[in-house]
Amino acid sequence: RIGVVHYPFRSNFTDFDPFFHEPGVEVRYVTDPALLDVCHVICLPGTKQTMADLDWIQQYGFDKAIRQRVQAGAFLVGLCGGYQMLGERLEDPDGIESALAEASGLGFLPICTRFNQDKALYQIEAIHEASGLPLRGYEIHMGESSALRPTTPFVRIHSRNGQGVELLDGAIASNGRVWGCYVHGLF
Repeated sequence: RIGVVHYPFRSNFTDFDPFFHEPGVEVRYVTDPALLDVCHVICLPGTKQTMADLDWIQQYGFDKAIRQRVQAGAFLVGLCGGYQMLGERLEDPDGIESALAEASGLGFLPICTRFNQDKALYQIEAIHEASGLPLRGYEIHMGESSALRPTTPFVRIHSRNGQGVELLDGAIASNGRVWGCYVHGLF
């Protein structure tokens, strides 16, 4: 069972559509944290308002429910804005996302995201770091995330809009059950 948290400003939730075609996989869009109790995987999709949706997660108790499920063995995946929320801190000194200059993230990954005026819009080609498998997808996000401590990246991007680059993206928690990245279209 996969639970996709259905917060108010979610976006790019079609990332999870391929799972609807997998035999034996059940996908639920979840608006009640109690429904996470039976999920094996919890997904935080992209969002158009990361700070507002993070506040919603905390206000409605999803943060506690997610933490309990991960401690019980569930996997947690964050894509784009969901990835940003998995970090320790979000910074918005210029008010790009909200009136808050800073907010505490969910604290699952040792990253900090700083919002800025530039929007990343890229078609990408990358390599999944753990398996070496190639993948294609896209990035569409505000802000940049950086590691606060050494972490294992999720992908190595080698092309953005057809131009060669060498960028590490995403992070994987030391337990291997929590990870996130900016790449949409992974699945």
